[in-house]
Amino acid sequence: MASSSNNLGGGSSKMLVEYPATIEDFFSEEKDSSSNESDEDSDNTPRSGGLQRLSVNSAKKKKKKKKATGPDHSLPTVDITHKEFRKRGKELIDFIANYMEGTRDQPASVNVHPGFLFRKLPKSAPKDGTSFDALMSEVNNLILPGVPRWQNPGHHGLMPLGASYASLLGSLLCDGLGCASLTWNECPASVELEMVVMNWLAELMDLPLDFHFFGKTQTNGRRRQSTNIAKATGWGAGGGRGSASVGPSVGPGSGSGSANRGAGAKSASKSSSSGAFVGGGYQVNTNHCGGGGIILSSTIECLLTVMTAAKRIMLDTLSERISGVKESELLDKMVAYCSEQAHPGLERVCEIVGVVLKRVWTDRQGIMHCNTLKSVVEKDRGKGYVPFIIVATAGTIASASVDQIDEIGPFVGNERPKVWFHIDASYAGGAFICREYQPLLHGVNYADSINVTVHKWLPVHMDCACLWVKKIQYLTHTFACEDPHGPLTIPSDDKNNMADYRQWGIPMMRRFKAIKLWTVFKLYGFKNLQQKIREDVRRAKELERVMHDDHRFEILSDTMFGIVTFRCKRPDNNDINREILQQINRSLIINMTGARVGNKFWLRFVVAGRYTTSEDVLYSWEMIKRATSEVTTNHTEKIHNDNRSGMPNFKHVIDIGKEERLDELDPMK
Repeated sequence: MASSSNNLGGGSSKMLVEYPATIEDFFSEEKDSSSNESDEDSDNTPRSGGLQRLSVNSAKKKKKKKKATGPDHSLPTVDITHKEFRKRGKELIDFIANYMEGTRDQPASVNVHPGFLFRKLPKSAPKDGTSFDALMSEVNNLILPGVPRWQNPGHHGLMPLGASYASLLGSLLCDGLGCASLTWNECPASVELEMVVMNWLAELMDLPLDFHFFGKTQTNGRRRQSTNIAKATGWGAGGGRGSASVGPSVGPGSGSGSANRGAGAKSASKSSSSGAFVGGGYQVNTNHCGGGGIILSSTIECLLTVMTAAKRIMLDTLSERISGVKESELLDKMVAYCSEQAHPGLERVCEIVGVVLKRVWTDRQGIMHCNTLKSVVEKDRGKGYVPFIIVATAGTIASASVDQIDEIGPFVGNERPKVWFHIDASYAGGAFICREYQPLLHGVNYADSINVTVHKWLPVHMDCACLWVKKIQYLTHTFACEDPHGPLTIPSDDKNNMADYRQWGIPMMRRFKAIKLWTVFKLYGFKNLQQKIREDVRRAKELERVMHDDHRFEILSDTMFGIVTFRCKRPDNNDINREILQQINRSLIINMTGARVGNKFWLRFVVAGRYTTSEDVLYSWEMIKRATSEVTTNHTEKIHNDNRSGMPNFKHVIDIGKEERLDELDPMK
């Protein structure tokens, strides 16, 4: 500034020129100052009204220091250019295709030790970026040695973990579009496409119309109209049998009932025009009544969502009936029920929700019977406990057994106060798109919610877990807790009857997951999806048939899905089967997992790989027989050597000799 005024006062021949400030000038100044260079430029670059006042010489010096750091129309960035992205993207697609095609030639498991990668990578993040070629070199040399081949034909552990090229393309679209949604306004396509694909899947599974958006769907060219869902009350009897409503009424069509949101909560008043009501000082948009579905991340998130909603509904019911009791005291009496073979994540879900979980005994096949459940619930009621949710499983993790849903449903529907009935079909739910498996879901009309983890069997990549609820207001009553005076206010559109997913669960910001499932539906078609399920079950049946011919093995139950649960028949079979499993996995050629049903240890064979054929299943069976023969032979020889008649006990001989020497040294003798 001083030098400019001197030029003006001294009558210098230098002209004053105004140049518009650019973002490059800002970054170049920041770079000069960070490198401890001269302050000469900053002294000559005053700003006024967004303009730079420079001398011609200073401007020329400034222009020489400018560097092109990216496209002219974008900010300076270290990201790769559009041209390089196209090039590297094609290379990465080829890399993934080669990786998936080469899974058959690679071992199913990995042979690494803990810390194999931690010791090789630097302790701090890199200061400067590297090239894409160097990055892929580290992927091949450092990362891939620790990545099991889940799509290998010899991978039979845990779950199928569906994968397909169609799903990969959908994932690319999901991330490439780079959008997220809180409400319909942020991304209308994301919300409405999710509603569409959830209706598609609900129709394929033949779920009751109460679980569909707007209560209607297409089946074989005929449109089925729902029963009058718009007149459904907030907390009616299960199964839609027209029983009287019990507990607080919430949501549209609930009349003038009130709902308590904790001690001293305000009553909920229904808006007849917009379908919105105010509860506990919060504005809740429940314009869309009836049921619907949402895509979440995992089975545990689905269970946590329904568990939290069921707890809130029961607390409001008890608070309305029993006055003067704190919620904490009521919470201590609330119990959730499931079978001992239900999802292992239910313990952590109940720990988060703050309730007690009781697992009910099953039969030898892992099935929870209604009579056993009823007996346990009645005993707990006599002790003063209150059941608030019962979780039935369709396809347990150990043996893919199905609980007695058709009998448990009516029992739960008759419980008062109303108990939430949830069906967890996380693994086997994918099979219910085939009509021959749908009778196993008889009684689903009594359920308040059902979840299917699509990425466990259908050809969809993680994460894609679907949850349907019979009445959306069950969720919005719990999760619609937006404070109108809080830091973020997003007004709800009362005239918009699309789903407001931010009020359906724990997360508010959501990815465009629906486009991945939609891509699979479009490129596969539901007939090919059904064929994939049937092929996996057929291969599991082939293993079951050859296993019946070997007298050394027994099978837990008839194989209905893609899991065969078996064990070696020995008196001490728990230890034997653990050793067999270790021997199988040690080979790295095939991979399996174990399970406990009752007090017995079983082996699980899951038809999982995308490229698995009947020949691969028979080859894995040969590996199982070979490992079993080796383990049983070694075990028999060990027992024989330990129990040979006349073999002295070496320790006993030493002790005898020691006692004799002590007797000889005893002076009293």
